[in-house]
Amino acid sequence: MKTKNLQHDQKIFFLGLNKNGTTTFYRFFQKNGYLCEDSAKWWCYHTKEEFRDREVFTDGYEKKFRNLTPPRFDCWPNIKFLNETFPNSYYILQTRPMKDWLLSRQLKYAKRFDIEGERSWLPDEEGTLEKIHEDYVLRLYWHQKIKWHMNHLLKNTSNNFMILDISIDNSKIVEKLEGFLNVEFTDKLLVEQNKTTWFEPQHTKWFEDLVIRYLEQRKYEI
Repeated sequence: MKTKNLQHDQKIFFLGLNKNGTTTFYRFFQKNGYLCEDSAKWWCYHTKEEFRDREVFTDGYEKKFRNLTPPRFDCWPNIKFLNETFPNSYYILQTRPMKDWLLSRQLKYAKRFDIEGERSWLPDEEGTLEKIHEDYVLRLYWHQKIKWHMNHLLKNTSNNFMILDISIDNSKIVEKLEGFLNVEFTDKLLVEQNKTTWFEPQHTKWFEDLVIRYLEQRKYEI
């Protein structure tokens, strides 16, 4: 079994939204000898030339484009174009439990407040709930869109598309990647990157309580 097993014009696309291990997978594949791109810019690539010299594409931070002036909502990867341009490529939808992902997204948005005075660090509750709702809807939309494309565009969905739950043990993640890509990595150590650890437990709990309250209102299983 090879360390790399990609044919000409065959790529690996991680399609999950950010805070689903995008930087972790970028660094993992990079240290195993792959040419990687960890930038949300690839979501807006529309020519074969723009994908040249890279084999693995990871980052999926769509909010970068929604924050532009004016905002852009058309910057989702064109899976039909990818499938036609890079036949037999691999598509990985990395995901995690909704509550954990929403919490991680909110902590990413929050700034490193100087904690002085009771509750002075807290952002606006209503505004935070709006962000949670936006993320929730976008994830449901994007996951359904991906699954539809995979079922209708790929000749062999099971061989070229995998949903990967990153909440499982890291060694199991590596095993699943090896089996899916038919490779054996030289360095099997998957080290988590960009973990949000600077908040005190009570501050993280404030965000977590909002996420849980929102999901309960949506009747979403926690």
